[in-house]
Amino acid sequence: MSTRSIILFIILLGVMTGALLTWVDVPDRITITVQSAGRVLIAGEEMSPDEMESLILGYVEDDDQVEIVILAGESVQAGEVLMVMDSARKAGAINIEIVTDASLLLNTP
Repeated sequence: MSTRSIILFIILLGVMTGALLTWVDVPDRITITVQSAGRVLIAGEEMSPDEMESLILGYVEDDDQVEIVILAGESVQAGEVLMVMDSARKAGAINIEIVTDASLLLNTP
């Protein structure tokens, strides 16, 4: 039996039995940057509220202790920050922190 046949057999066996595992690297912290005009960025990528909520939901499903840090400058309207916080809570996040100064974040991922 060739190596390719053995690998295919293992994959098929895993799919048939539900034993195929996937590894997901879940960060300890997700930093959400809220900018003026309601722009929301995660890892430098702008996201809609729905996209942000889906992303957080995926992380929270894997680790309900993941920390959500909302970074918003003093010029950002409180309503914009609350919208992000509400979306994070709706996605199941329980560890949510709000900061206005990025220098307060240690070991920012």
